[in-house]
Amino acid sequence: DLAAFKTHAGWLLSSIMTHGGPVATGLAAIGAAAMWKKDRRELVAWSLWLAAAAGVFLVFSSQQMPVGVDPAYARAVAIRFHLLPLTALFALAGFGAEALAAGARPGAVRVLLAAVVLVPILRHPLSLAKDNPLRDHVRAMIRDSAPGDFLVLGGDDTIFAALEMSLVSGEGSDRVFLCPTMFSFAPYQRRLAATYPGVVLPPAGPGGLTTDWALWKKLNPGRAVLAEPSLLGPVLADFPLSVPQGGLIRVETRAVKKGASTGLEPLPPLREWTQEVYLLRTRESLERWLGEAR
Repeated sequence: DLAAFKTHAGWLLSSIMTHGGPVATGLAAIGAAAMWKKDRRELVAWSLWLAAAAGVFLVFSSQQMPVGVDPAYARAVAIRFHLLPLTALFALAGFGAEALAAGARPGAVRVLLAAVVLVPILRHPLSLAKDNPLRDHVRAMIRDSAPGDFLVLGGDDTIFAALEMSLVSGEGSDRVFLCPTMFSFAPYQRRLAATYPGVVLPPAGPGGLTTDWALWKKLNPGRAVLAEPSLLGPVLADFPLSVPQGGLIRVETRAVKKGASTGLEPLPPLREWTQEVYLLRTRESLERWLGEAR
């Protein structure tokens, strides 16, 4: 699929210009020229790394990742792997900076260093301390639950945000965060028991802890099991009587007289081709489910 290959190649080029820009690419060219004279063997090694990391990934990703279905989602996945060829680019840029510094005055070297550090920050300012949709998403999960409830996490992005808030900032420490993707990992099981001593864990089988949420509720009366939106499909497949609760899915094993919640808050503007794309997709699926449940 040549069209898909061109699309992925364009995404890679965009990543290089976004994260490297003219400064890093220019320094990489200078570094390659300097290494051609000084150490061609090392230049060949980094060139092979760059060619393999970029070329092999582009071939496989473009042919296995459908672009037309959801371009934003596909790009968010692909950009994670762009770090591999960028590693070679930044290494060559380091050699270029070293070559310039060898024949330049100290003042010029300081200007170059300041440019390398400040230009990317000024071009793409970060404001994660005040503007973090993933953290806001987890805060909404805490708001829509009660102390002692089980909060089942599905996506890596939500897991990282929830663990950061629980272990670092101390928010949501009275909720029980569960990561089913780790249920077969014995150290995680031990950590879960140590972190939440008041929780009765189901016996671990050959495959680890069970995802039979009915059993979790039976062993822990009074605790609700609430899953994040990304788990909507699996939860409804096993527990079709589940109902919305704010921005979460409340696992139910019997019919309950409870109308669909409309407690969803509008999302802030999301950054393109970042982890926040997953948050947008899960929110869209939850909104469709809420519309059907009304």
